[in-house]
Amino acid sequence: MIANLKTIIDAAKLKFEVNTGALAQLFKNTIIFLETFPRLESDYWILDKIRKWKDYLSSLPPDRLISPEELKKLEIEAEEWLNNFRGRLKSLRV
Repeated sequence: MIANLKTIIDAAKLKFEVNTGALAQLFKNTIIFLETFPRLESDYWILDKIRKWKDYLSSLPPDRLISPEELKKLEIEAEEWLNNFRGRLKSLRV
């Protein structure tokens, strides 16, 4: 999960030419991870956000490149998700 989000963030920050198929797969893997993560509620708000991105990306041709504007938006959102998840991990250790 953390590695997937860091990959997304790094790709966005470095403005790599990222195609929708690769990102959709990262999101799919992240969703699977979060859905099976122990003690994490099934309605965790990040899951909804990631599902929306995955659905959006999956609706596009898999070889379409992500625009710089979309990459910037994704970078900001993924950083928020990552920070929230790290905080959530601390609270789950109780």
